[in-house]
Amino acid sequence: QSYISIYTLKMLVDGYTYKKDQPAVIDSGSFLVTNENIDSYDELKMSVTKEILSTWLSRFNAPK
Repeated sequence: QSYISIYTLKMLVDGYTYKKDQPAVIDSGSFLVTNENIDSYDELKMSVTKEILSTWLSRFNAPK
C-alpha cells in the first residue's frame, strides 16, 4: 500500500492527472496472512504489488 501510494504521489507531482472514469476506491492488494502462507508473505506481497502496478499508468493522463 505504501509503495503504490508514494509512486502515485510522485506521478501527481510530475504532472500526471487521474482519469475521471477510474474508480475512486482502489483495491490495495489486501490479503489474509495465515499459518499456511506466512512463510511466503514477502513473495505474496510483492506479487500483488507488481500486479497492481502493471496497469497503474492506464489510470492516469500523462503530463502535457
